[in-house]
Amino acid sequence: KLQISFYMGEFDHVNQEIEKMVQEVSKDHWAYNDILEIYSVILAFNKDMDGLKLFSRAQHKIKQSKKYEAIEILESMFDRENVFVSDFAKYHCAYLYKELNDFPKTVDVIEMTSGETVYSEMSVILYAEIHDYIINDDNEAVTGYLELLDSYPSSIYYEEIRSRLREIVG
Repeated sequence: KLQISFYMGEFDHVNQEIEKMVQEVSKDHWAYNDILEIYSVILAFNKDMDGLKLFSRAQHKIKQSKKYEAIEILESMFDRENVFVSDFAKYHCAYLYKELNDFPKTVDVIEMTSGETVYSEMSVILYAEIHDYIINDDNEAVTGYLELLDSYPSSIYYEEIRSRLREIVG
């Protein structure tokens, strides 16, 4: 129900229901993290209702297996005034291109991120992992991982990335 309300742009209703759920649902409940994720998406748009509507439309297209239509919507969000929203859209778009095995487009979109948000960080990880696990280009994977370590020294992924670098380098 809540997902349908989200797709229909009923964000106030979704927000109210999520606030209730966060109070009522145990943190151990299987859906708790999903609830928080939806809530954080709504909060991230910080009064950019037009942007949130676009994102919910893109998510609906993804659910309908219309990934190219979702990409078009996400690409229309690249120049949003809110850098977080812009990077958010770019990351999700890059991920869709990855799912479609269009790695050059994935890389192009990743390179457009601002470098200022958590989604910029996630994009660098996506870039490195594509080269590491899919393209099997160790040199470019190492470059991506090193960029992450250099640009995001406080990353929660820092130790995991260092460990992966040791495996690659030997």
